[in-house]
Amino acid sequence: LFGTFFSSLMAHVESDESDSPTTTSSEPPTSYDIVTEILSDLVTSSTMKVDLSQFTQLALHQIRRAGGGEVFWHDMVNSCGVGIFGSGNNPFLAVFAMLASVVKNGGGAIRRRPLTGEIVFRDVVTKLLSLELLLHFVVSSGDKLRKSKKFGYIVRRILVQCILSNVGSGLDDARVYRRLLHLVTALWTHYREHLKVEIVVLFELLVLRVLRLGPQFDNEKGYIEQQLDALTEVVRWFDMPHNVVTLFVNYDMDVKSGVRRWKICDQLCSTLCNLAEQCNAAISEHNCSNSSTTASTDHVKIGTKEAAARILHEKSLHAISLVIKALMSASGHIYMMNIDFSVRAKSLTSSGGWEYYSDSASSDESSVSSEDLPDSSNLGSLKPTKWPFSLQLFKSPSTKKLKKPSEQDANVIPTADSPSNVKKTKQKETNILENAFSIYDESGFKGLIKAINFLVESDFISASPRDVANFLRMYQSRIDPVDLGDYLGEGGTDDQYYWNEIRYHYFRSSSFEGMNVEKGLRHLLTNCGFRLSGEAQRVDRIITAFVDCFWEDNAGDVAKCPFIHQDTVHLLAYAVIMLNTDLHKAPNSPSASSRKRKKMTQQEFVSNLLRADNCSGIPEEYLTKIYDSIEARPIQVDFTFVLDSSLPPSTDSFSPVSSHRTLTANEIKRGVKPVQELLRSLALTDHTFLTVGKDVMLSKNIIRLVVEKTWHHFYGIINSILDSPQTDMPTVLSSLDVLCYALRTTIFLGMDTERIAFTTQLARFKFIKEQEAGKGNGELNIDAGFYIMSGGHKEEPWYKKLESTCNSRETVIEAVDHVNELIQDLQSSLKGSQVSRNIKAVSRRIRNGSYLFATKSRVFIYEGDLTKICRSGIKRSYHFFLFSDCLIYAHLSNLRDFKIHGDLPLWLMKISDENETELSFKIFHPVKSFTVLAASLDEKKFWMNEINQAITKLSIHEEI
Repeated sequence: LFGTFFSSLMAHVESDESDSPTTTSSEPPTSYDIVTEILSDLVTSSTMKVDLSQFTQLALHQIRRAGGGEVFWHDMVNSCGVGIFGSGNNPFLAVFAMLASVVKNGGGAIRRRPLTGEIVFRDVVTKLLSLELLLHFVVSSGDKLRKSKKFGYIVRRILVQCILSNVGSGLDDARVYRRLLHLVTALWTHYREHLKVEIVVLFELLVLRVLRLGPQFDNEKGYIEQQLDALTEVVRWFDMPHNVVTLFVNYDMDVKSGVRRWKICDQLCSTLCNLAEQCNAAISEHNCSNSSTTASTDHVKIGTKEAAARILHEKSLHAISLVIKALMSASGHIYMMNIDFSVRAKSLTSSGGWEYYSDSASSDESSVSSEDLPDSSNLGSLKPTKWPFSLQLFKSPSTKKLKKPSEQDANVIPTADSPSNVKKTKQKETNILENAFSIYDESGFKGLIKAINFLVESDFISASPRDVANFLRMYQSRIDPVDLGDYLGEGGTDDQYYWNEIRYHYFRSSSFEGMNVEKGLRHLLTNCGFRLSGEAQRVDRIITAFVDCFWEDNAGDVAKCPFIHQDTVHLLAYAVIMLNTDLHKAPNSPSASSRKRKKMTQQEFVSNLLRADNCSGIPEEYLTKIYDSIEARPIQVDFTFVLDSSLPPSTDSFSPVSSHRTLTANEIKRGVKPVQELLRSLALTDHTFLTVGKDVMLSKNIIRLVVEKTWHHFYGIINSILDSPQTDMPTVLSSLDVLCYALRTTIFLGMDTERIAFTTQLARFKFIKEQEAGKGNGELNIDAGFYIMSGGHKEEPWYKKLESTCNSRETVIEAVDHVNELIQDLQSSLKGSQVSRNIKAVSRRIRNGSYLFATKSRVFIYEGDLTKICRSGIKRSYHFFLFSDCLIYAHLSNLRDFKIHGDLPLWLMKISDENETELSFKIFHPVKSFTVLAASLDEKKFWMNEINQAITKLSIHEEI
C-alpha cells in the first residue's frame, strides 16, 4: 500500500506544471543584462547549494536520532522540506518526507534480545521492506525527479548514507546485502549523473572489497553467498557493453576529481581475475588432497563449501568474459565505423551510435530490421551467426557500395574531445600530481605548503579552503600524519581566517553526532589521519575547529552535549587531553618523575569541572563516564593511515585497496565510517559524469587505453589455468571464451604485441589438446614450453593464416572469423576428450568394465552409495554408477575394485517416490525391481532428478 501511494505521489510530481518555463521577452538582451543574469545565477546557485547542504544535514540528524511519528514527519515537512523546496502546496515536500521516513526505518540497527542473543525478527523484516521501498522509489521516479539537482543532492546525501549504514547488516545477512546491491545498480542506472563519487565508493565497498575476501573454505562464517550475489550484479552491469567504457572514462581517466585514484575499471578486472585464480588454486589443492578418495569426491554435494567455490569460480570467469566481451563489442563497433559510413554518420549524432539495445524495444519502429544491417557481402566471410559483437548497437540502413577507407580516415573518429590528446592530458595531470608530492617529500611540513601552492598555481586544484581540505582528505595516504597535523595547526599572520576555514572543512567531513566530548575527541585524534602537534598554539587551533564542528552536530542534545555555552566544550576537550596524559603517561618518558607519581582521581576530575559551563554545572554522571572511559582505554593514535592502492589499507580509513591483498569482513565494516566522512567532505563539490556517446564519443584511442590498462589481467588468468595441473573442463572452456574475446579485441584494434601474446596462449591450448590425443609431432612427451619457445607453433597452418589476415585491414573480419572457428573446434574437441577420459577412468575401477567405453555415445553422469532393499527385507549397501544409458550397481571387493551385481538399461526403467518425506524411492525395471534408500532427502532428490533427466534425454535421442 505504501509503495502504491509512493508511486501515485511521484506520478503527481511528474505531472505538476508549477515549474514550467515562463515566456520571455522577444527583445534581444543587452550586455548588461547578460552579465547581470550570469552573476545572479552564480550567487543564487551558491546560496542554494549551501542552504541545501545545511537542511539536508539537518534531515540526516533527525533521521539518525531516536523517535519518530508525527514529530519526525512535522520536522521533515515544515523544517527541512520547506527549507529545501519552499512553502506552498509543493508535491516535492511529501516525496521528500516519505523518502526520509523510509530511510529512517531502513537505516536502523538490528537489535538482539538481551538474554538469548537472538536477532529481533521484526527489525529484519522492517529493514528488508524499507530497502525494497527505496528500490521502488529509485526505479519508479520519473524524469522530473531524476533531473532535479535538488532531489539528486538529496539522494546523494540521504539515500546513499542509508546504504552505507547497512553494510554491516548486509555482511551478516545475505538478504540485506542483495537488496543493497540492487539499490546500487538502480542508482547507477537512474541517478549516476548526480552520484559520480558516491557510485565509486559504493562499488569499492560493496562489490570489490567483498570479492577480495577470497574463497573462504576454512571459515565457519563464510561470505560465499554475498560474493555470488556480487558477481551476479557485476554480470548484470556488463550485460550492457558500454558500461565498461563508461567506468573507465569516469574513474580511470579523471585525475582532477580525485576518483582516478580508485582506477575502478582496472581494479575490477584485477579483482575478478585474482578471485578466479584463488578459486582455481584452492579447488586444485582440494582435489589433490582427496585424490585417494576420488570415488566420493568426483561429485561435490550441493551445499558444501567446495561446491560453492566451484560456482564462485564459474561466475567469476563468466564476469571476466563479459568484461572482455564488452571491449570486443566496442572495438568491433569502432572497426565498423571505419568501413561503414552510415555507422560513422550515426556516430555524429548525440548518442554517438553507442546506445544499449533493449529487448523490449524489438517491436518498436526504431528496432533493427534485416534491411538495416550492413550488407554481409561487404564483410568478408563472416556469417550473421558468427558476428563477434552486437550489431544491435547501431543501425546501418544504407546498402550502397562502400568506399575503401584510407589510412588517414581510419584514425579520424568524431569525438567531443580529440582522443589523440587524451593520453597526453592524462599523463600531464599525473605528472603535476607526482611533482607536487616530490616537492613535499623533499622538505616535509614546509614542503607540504609548497606542494599545495604548486597544485594551485598549476590549476590542479583551486585555492579555496574547501578544495584544499578535500585534497588533503583524498590523498591522506601520501602525507605523513605529523606533517599533516602541523599543516592543520598552521595559523598564519594575515590569513588566519583562511587557515581556520581549511581546518573547519577538513574536520567538518567527520560526523561527531551522537558522541560525547570524549568520544568525539577520540574520533578526531585517532581516525582523521593526523597527529596532534605538541605546540600549544597549534593544539589550540585544532581544538577550536573541533569545538565548532562538535557544537554544530550536538547542540541541543541534552544527553551528549548538556552545555549552555560552546566555550564549555573547549574547556572540557582540554581537560580530556590532560586527563589522558596524566593517567597514561609512559613511565620512562622524559617528563615522568623518577619517584612514584600520584594520578588524578575521578573525584578530583569531577570536582574541577563540576561548576563549569558558566557556573551552571556539568552533570556529574557525564564527567564520570568520561573519566572511566579514559582510564579503561587511553586515546592512542595509530599513524598507519595507508590509503594508496599499492599498499595495504588502514583498518580505520577508506581508499582503493590492492586486489592482491585478502581483506577481512571486520575491515570492511570499519571502512564505513571513513566513507561517510569522505562523502560528506565532497558533498558540495560537483563532479561531472561523462556519458560515452554523448559527452565523450566512442573512439579507437579510448578503447585502446582501456585494453592497454587491463589486458594483462586477462592474460594472467589464462596463464594460471594453463599452468594448473588439476584444472577441470568447465574452467578450461570458460578460459577459452576469455581468450577468444581478448584475441578478437586485439585484432580489431590492431594491437600486435597483445595479439601475439594471446595467440601464443591459443597455441599452448592446441598443443596440449593434441598431445593428450596423441597427435603431436610424433613425440607425446614434448614440453609445451619448449614447443612454444622453439617457435614450432609458427609453422602451423592455422597460425600462418591468422598472421596473414591480421596484417591487412581488409581481412580483419576474416581473421576474427578464423579465431572463432579455432576456438569452437578446440572446445568441441576438449569436451569429447573429457567425456572419453571420464568413461575410461570409471571403467578401470569396475571389474571387466572395458565394455563400458565401447559405446561412443555413452556419458558418465554420477556415482555414489545407496542401500538396496531386497524383497525379503534384507538391506545391502551398493555403489551405484549412473551413465547416460544404464544404471550399474556393484560392491567393493577385496581387490579394491567394484564387482558388478546388476546392469539395468535406462530405456526400460521407471522410478517412483511414494512418500516424499522418506529417504527411499523405487526403481522399476523388467529385469529387476527394488527399493533403494538414500542417506538424506537432498541426496534422494538428487538421484531421482539425475535418473529422470537421463531417461528423458535417452527417450528423445531414441525418437530422433
